[in-house]
Amino acid sequence: RERVIAGLEAAKRRGRKGGRPRKLGIEQVETARALLAEGKSMSSAARAVGVARSTLDDSLRRTALSESIADAAMQKATSEAA
Repeated sequence: RERVIAGLEAAKRRGRKGGRPRKLGIEQVETARALLAEGKSMSSAARAVGVARSTLDDSLRRTALSESIADAAMQKATSEAA
């Protein structure tokens, strides 16, 4: 266990991340958002970017969460500077 942890820490220092690579890139998520904004269904937007509906749903949730975290950090930084 100690050797595994040491190896993971060494990989992190080299800039490596663990886990499976993301199926959708930011451009694909933005394309899907535009389609949804036009009134397309979740299934048709998912087909347009070439993934399953559940994958698109997960990606939309993940990007919305990361955007809200970034917004909260910006608001905090702004309020601290004032």
